Amino acid sequence: MSKILKSVPGVPFMATDYPITVAEVPQATVMLEELLTECQRDELVDCLAYQPDVGEPLGKLSQVRTNVFAFETANGFDEITVVYFFHDLNMPLYILAVYEGERVSGPTTREEITMERLAAELVQTSIKDARKASNSSA
Repeated sequence: MSKILKSVPGVPFMATDYPITVAEVPQATVMLEELLTECQRDELVDCLAYQPDVGEPLGKLSQVRTNVFAFETANGFDEITVVYFFHDLNMPLYILAVYEGERVSGPTTREEITMERLAAELVQTSIKDARKASNSSA
């Protein structure tokens, strides 16, 4: 099987020196296990870890992004739509939702609001954890 997830030229955040951590919310983990093989999942995680800014933001100021990924299969190609949160290279990228196929309409307004709230909570938790780590090492 040839890998079709490749570098995307012009992506602003290229974590070329080191990959960032990719985490998943439990629901996304279940969907990834249902939709992808272990090898395909590894390809997806690698792509996001090295190119966390590859998708399109849900809104103008959103840090929640969405992207369609295609995987080669025996029958051609299968696509999944991944919704994820990327803040910066100092905190993990979080996969929030996974949908089979190309999701043309995107998340519902309710889903979008929920994901934005979760993203804000993740940033606050990351800031608190960084402060605790800084204070304990001082």
